[in-house]
Amino acid sequence: MVFNQFWSAAVAARYVPGGFNFVESVMIGFGMLGRAELAFVVLNIAYVEHSVMSQECFYVLMITCFLLNLTVPIVIGWWRPYYLGEKVLECVMD
Repeated sequence: MVFNQFWSAAVAARYVPGGFNFVESVMIGFGMLGRAELAFVVLNIAYVEHSVMSQECFYVLMITCFLLNLTVPIVIGWWRPYYLGEKVLECVMD
């Protein structure tokens, strides 16, 4: 889930018309890891109102969404020096 959330946002940012460079696209991908607010609403509707999923499934998905939200400030702090140009990735030719 983390991989798909990150790469969908980063690739979209990179390849839209007038897109961002690699470093900016990665920052957008990290920032979009916290897109779980809507997932909380959908999970609430699916579990509480319609009983579509089991209690175990509900808790696993809720914890996953919560952890995704916690990762955002951590990975943005880690990526910040690359985004600001204070560090350079040797493997990226942009």
